[in-house]
Amino acid sequence: MKYNLEHFSELMEQADVLAENKDELLKESDDLQFRLTSDLTRSPSSEEVQEIVREIYDKKFGKGASEFTACCFLAWCEQ
Repeated sequence: MKYNLEHFSELMEQADVLAENKDELLKESDDLQFRLTSDLTRSPSSEEVQEIVREIYDKKFGKGASEFTACCFLAWCEQ
């Protein structure tokens, strides 16, 4: 909370930028989901599908999020 108060103006600027770009961001997200689900006969393990999933996760949660999430799933499966 202290961080938020100290950086309030910066955070508000970031929120304004997101609000201004929300339509573009939503379209981009929809486009990625469409690419992912446009051909349900593809193997989920195919490089094409995996690349789309990486792009979705990394755009939404930040660079490296897809790899971390994959490692978490693998660790969970091994238990």
